[in-house]
Amino acid sequence: MARPLLTSHMRGWKPWTSAQSAAVKELAAKKLQAQHRKEEARVVAILKTYDTEAAHKAEVARCTALFPSIRAEVCRYIGVDESLFSTTSRLPKIVSARMVVVYLMRKNTPLSFPQLQILMTPHTGAHSTGITQMQRLRTKWEEDIGGGDPRTFREIIEAFDSATLKFREATNGNR
Repeated sequence: MARPLLTSHMRGWKPWTSAQSAAVKELAAKKLQAQHRKEEARVVAILKTYDTEAAHKAEVARCTALFPSIRAEVCRYIGVDESLFSTTSRLPKIVSARMVVVYLMRKNTPLSFPQLQILMTPHTGAHSTGITQMQRLRTKWEEDIGGGDPRTFREIIEAFDSATLKFREATNGNR
C-alpha cells in the first residue's frame, strides 16, 4: 500500500508564493527596524544622562576647587585663623566664618549641603550642621558676628558682593 504524500494535518498545505514570502520578510524587517530604533533611543538617552552627569561633575569639581579661596578670603576678612576653620571650635568668630562660607557657597554654587559639609569638615561629613548654619544666619542677619566685632552678617555678606560677582564669572554664571 502506498503511503499518501500528505498526512491529515497537512491537508491543504501549499508552499508560500513569492508575494507572501516577500510580505513576511518585509514584516520581519519592519519589526527589526523598530527594535533598532528603540535600542538607539535607549542608547541616546543613556549617553545624554552620562553627558549631563559628566557636566555636573565638572561643575562640582570647579566649585570644589574654588572653596579654599573663598574660605581664605572670609577668614581673612573676619580675622579668623584659617587653620581653626575646620576644627570643632565654637568660638563666635569661627562659627560666624563658617556660616558666611556656607551661605556664600550655597548661594553661588550648585553644591549640596552634604558636599559642602565634606569640604568644610571632612572628618564628620554631617550635613545637618550646614543646614543649621544657614537657618541661624537667616535669623541673625542683623546681629553682630560676635567676638567683639561690631559688623553684622549683612555687612559681611554685602562686602563679598564683588567677590561673589567674580565667583559667578569664574563658574560661568551658574547658580
